[in-house]
Amino acid sequence: MLLDFLFPRRSLTGGEGEWVTQEELLTLSTAPRIFMQNELRARGLLSLDQVYAMGSYQHSPLLKRALHTLKYKRVPGLAGCLGTVLVHMLQEKFPLCRNAALCPVPLHFLRHFSRGFNQSELLARSISKKTSLPSIMMLRRVRPTGHQAWRGRRERLQVMNDAFRIKKNMTISPHIYLVDDVFTTGATLEECAKVLKRAGAKCVEAIVIAYD
Repeated sequence: MLLDFLFPRRSLTGGEGEWVTQEELLTLSTAPRIFMQNELRARGLLSLDQVYAMGSYQHSPLLKRALHTLKYKRVPGLAGCLGTVLVHMLQEKFPLCRNAALCPVPLHFLRHFSRGFNQSELLARSISKKTSLPSIMMLRRVRPTGHQAWRGRRERLQVMNDAFRIKKNMTISPHIYLVDDVFTTGATLEECAKVLKRAGAKCVEAIVIAYD
């Protein structure tokens, strides 16, 4: 209570009392999109089978602000709000397989330590609570890859090569949903999918908050 008094919660549009208001929740999901396998293959993504994105990063200023606040202003409480909207959209547009598992995209431990949390893991937990699908950290990031935002497509693909490994003694589900915040070139998700398929996964799809 004292922290709320000293550092009041402010919504995405500046109101006090909660991270996201009900009115804001209604406008977070704009232009949801499913990237089908043929489109992913045309982009050179050969392991990732499908991507569901809740909204457009560029065409929804409020969604862009929510993700920026979550990651860079370090407000992990927003993950639950975003997860609630995401699950609602999934139930309408992209029903999940009941025999699948969720796999958050891992951060390198240095980035995780610096930020204090992994936003993908928080999102996966939120989805798991509402769908009963298990959320399992199957992968580890074995080296830092820096910020992808400043790189072109080819450089992103190159820097992500061999950046992930399967965790020891991990049982790999046949059907996996990778969970991440933003889908841009797909380099990170593709590398994760490639490693998971080498380990025995048959279908690897992705669930993200936004596409860029």
